[in-house]
Amino acid sequence: MTPQEFIRKWRPVALTERATAQEHFIDLCRLVDHPTPVEDDPVGDHFTFEKGAPKTGGGEGWADVWKKGYFAWEYKKKKRDLGKALEQLTRYAAALENPPLHVACDTHIFRIETRWTNEVPAIHEFELEDLAEPVNLARLRAVFHNPEALRSGRTREKLTKEAADKFRSTAPSPPPTAGPRASRPTTRWPGCSRSISNAARRTRSGLDAGGGDTKSH
Repeated sequence: MTPQEFIRKWRPVALTERATAQEHFIDLCRLVDHPTPVEDDPVGDHFTFEKGAPKTGGGEGWADVWKKGYFAWEYKKKKRDLGKALEQLTRYAAALENPPLHVACDTHIFRIETRWTNEVPAIHEFELEDLAEPVNLARLRAVFHNPEALRSGRTREKLTKEAADKFRSTAPSPPPTAGPRASRPTTRWPGCSRSISNAARRTRSGLDAGGGDTKSH
């Protein structure tokens, strides 16, 4: 099936999730040259529709499609909240052996979220009409054949280091430290200190001879 054939077939469809999910997925398999779940795994060990999975926190759930080591896939009716579909997959993830890709789809929008341990998630989203662009068809093909191609390549440690480096590069520099204050030069004139000392002695002698200040009666 070509991208144009796929788009033309699914553009007018507005049926319920249950009425469209499996046929839509089988057409996707044809589009990306991958066997369908039944063709690839007749007993449902590693690739199957309606994979039962206990939810984290209790209860039972179902992933609409699951391929071991590749993805868990959840369908929603057109224009429903794909964020909630991804939340559902998160609750099933442990029971599904933590697939590296979580995919939510309403037949017209595809949202792919990476889930590698200790790696910053990457989100790839495109619409039905965007499958005509090679880059989006390549992303969809990677979901089925090569999930590694969708990795973000950014670990949480690397992200933390980048944030710290950016903070250091934008932080204001401290003001320059003021040096010691220069002392004012003192000018000494030859003989000046001696003359002042002699004048002070003469003044003192005169006061002593006169008996100090005279009080009036």
